[in-house]
Amino acid sequence: MKLKASVIASKKISVSRRGPYYIDTKLQERLEFDLIDRYLDLDYDSLQDFDADLKRLCMLKWDRAKKKAKCYCLEGFLYGICQHKVALEMFLGSVSRPIILQANKKRGRKRKAEGALQRDEIAQAIAE
Repeated sequence: MKLKASVIASKKISVSRRGPYYIDTKLQERLEFDLIDRYLDLDYDSLQDFDADLKRLCMLKWDRAKKKAKCYCLEGFLYGICQHKVALEMFLGSVSRPIILQANKKRGRKRKAEGALQRDEIAQAIAE
């Protein structure tokens, strides 16, 4: 859960202008401020549009005193912890992000270094 939350924290967090934080429920894209403002103002012509936005938004509240987040998704209600909550706490610095170590790539063809003549020609062209 922490690894997924670190991806969310780096890419998918959107901050509303009115205080709460919002994340895309499916975690596929970053939300736009216009969508959040339309949802908060209830500026809809049809019930289907409101229902679609309601299912798309996941709202979180941040408690400054406790430095904890509260999520209003299904997992947040049932278990008290979810990846949205962990992502917001990582985003605001309350929880440290995990460090992912990756092995060096050993397969494949090695890249050739640039020739010395090519570097000298580029340096001369820049100097002129």
